Amino acid sequence: MLSLAKARLRASHDHAFATARQHGAPRSTVAHQQGRKERRVRHLACIGVGLAVLAAGCRPPPSAQRARLLAPEQEVDIGRAAAPRLEERLGGRLDALAVQAYVRTVGERIDRAASGGEWPLRVTVLDSPRAGAFSLPGGPVFLTRGLLALLDSEGALAAVIAHQVAHAGAGHDLRRLGEAPGPRVLADAAAAAALVREGAPLSPAAAAALDRLVVAATEVGYSAEMEAEADALALDYMVAAGYHPGEMVRVAALFESMQGGQGSEFLGVHANPAGRAAGISAAAGRKYLDRGGRIGRPEYQREVLARLKS
Repeated sequence: MLSLAKARLRASHDHAFATARQHGAPRSTVAHQQGRKERRVRHLACIGVGLAVLAAGCRPPPSAQRARLLAPEQEVDIGRAAAPRLEERLGGRLDALAVQAYVRTVGERIDRAASGGEWPLRVTVLDSPRAGAFSLPGGPVFLTRGLLALLDSEGALAAVIAHQVAHAGAGHDLRRLGEAPGPRVLADAAAAAALVREGAPLSPAAAAALDRLVVAATEVGYSAEMEAEADALALDYMVAAGYHPGEMVRVAALFESMQGGQGSEFLGVHANPAGRAAGISAAAGRKYLDRGGRIGRPEYQREVLARLKS
């Protein structure tokens, strides 16, 4: 669009200059008039670019949707510093490279739909029977082996990842960690993460700060309000990534059925109010009626469930 505007501007400039000179206008007058016209064309071109951006994606990237409690680089530092401790707390990384690669590919697809790759998202599967999905500031997302075993399709996996990405992008992780019990959990973790980035040794107090952050990330729950916001964002991310919106409804129904039973530990962190699946279904019907999309049940059975059993 800008190149087209420039071409038109150049042709207009040449024509106006030649016409004015034929009528004896001074060069300074022609230059002044043409400068005003050039500014108008550039202004219109910029407006056109802005409209094109809005048309390409009405939802801004996650980081533009909320005020930051920390600078972006601080969030990334915290995630990198705390990730190894969270992995250790929940059984370490699952020793199945094919499963890790498959899950990571789905995560990258969701990340592109959510933020255009703005976040340094990296999804890691942990070798824990606990059914859980967790995230840290700055991009790291963790799913457990126990949670993957409860799902039955790539679409369901995409729904879980999209939900966790929505929590991170909307600032829910920072908010709940900032409100976690204990002294200055988030601020102390940021200070400790800065030491890790600089390669400085961690003092016992700094190490304890990162440990407190990890405990909060895996134990402090999201509020019902946060869950509702994450559901709305995740539904959009799923559809933008090409997945069937009904898969998110199925996952919500699954979690509702797990109340007090298998996988209830997941619900200890993620609030699951009654009627949640019905609410997501209603939203999907309003926004994405008759919208199809990828489900990927055979692929998930082959790439994840079969490998978890082997």
